[in-house]
Amino acid sequence: MDAPDHTQRLDDDPDAFDKSATPTVVHSQTRSASANSLNKRLLEMHQEKDTSFAPRRSTELDTKPDGVLEPPTADTTSDLDEYPSGINLVFIVVALILAIFLASLDMTIVATAIPKITDEFGGIEDVSWYGAAFFMANGGFQSSWGKAYKYFSLKWTFLAAVFVFELGSLVCGAAPTSTALIIGRAIAGLGAAGLGTGAYTIIAFASPPAKRALYTGFVGVSYGVASVLGPLLGGLFSDHATWRWCFYMNLPIGAVSVLIIVFFFHAPAAARPVEATWREKLLQMDPIGVALVMAAIICYILCLQYAGQTEAWNSSTVIGLLVGFVLLYVAFAAWEYFQGERAMLVPFAQSVSAVPTPSSSPDLTSSSSTTCPFISRASMV
Repeated sequence: MDAPDHTQRLDDDPDAFDKSATPTVVHSQTRSASANSLNKRLLEMHQEKDTSFAPRRSTELDTKPDGVLEPPTADTTSDLDEYPSGINLVFIVVALILAIFLASLDMTIVATAIPKITDEFGGIEDVSWYGAAFFMANGGFQSSWGKAYKYFSLKWTFLAAVFVFELGSLVCGAAPTSTALIIGRAIAGLGAAGLGTGAYTIIAFASPPAKRALYTGFVGVSYGVASVLGPLLGGLFSDHATWRWCFYMNLPIGAVSVLIIVFFFHAPAAARPVEATWREKLLQMDPIGVALVMAAIICYILCLQYAGQTEAWNSSTVIGLLVGFVLLYVAFAAWEYFQGERAMLVPFAQSVSAVPTPSSSPDLTSSSSTTCPFISRASMV
């Protein structure tokens, strides 16, 4: 059989080639467009993958769900320029060490000075309050100071804490009566709560991430040093000068810390306060929660002070104080539960599963670190 003569067909019908080739050209163009679209999509997916797994650089202020400020984690050269360095950083660390040292010193320095204090005021009925007033205010206002550092200027909030602590020390040093000394101790404890919270917040924003743990360790060492020197200095001042110097000594040292922070520390852009209305800022401080827990602790301390001393354990006064302690604490728990994200304690702000999970473990740890000060300080009565 002879092969068909395509040449003759094209000669007879010039349009035959175009008609027969058109489907092939159309299919070829379609396949080319599909390939281009597929290549473009693969390129976009590759770029999205690179972006999603790229290390996050942050020069802005991050906020955890519980309201804790997160310092920037960027580590590049441009970001490192925002941190103080050299002599400025050294001065800032020294100022924070001094502040933490004074706040920690006040926790133990009174113990060995109590005999001289009771001799001057002529009674021992208020001895338990000399330590309890400081620790109660210190533990009760920790969360409020944390919210203050979130919603107000980091630098000026820390200076306000130093001022409150210094005011309390001045009242203690000049106290004419035992009651005045107790009030001064409570004021000093209120300021010490802000010092402890602010010192670690400032060091987080003032030091680069690579050296942050080192400088935080320097600040933390002052706790241990103060706990050792406190009783020694208290006895030294009481025996060779006057017990009032246990508090007067805070004034010049605190002034040095204030001057350093004023002239050498400048809060970075990442530490700018969170924008909120004044009403929201007040609600975040949780004044009702603080009042409830402070009232509960006062009832508990008074119960321990009266029971077996001036009142019998089965007396109406002691029983009433115990009942008041339980009711106030239940009211505090209920209030914190309904506060939601504004709650002072994390476990009240969200439900915690019966079996700890990786996501709930930080909340449980935060709860224990907040609860332990209340227990340890109440046991010192």
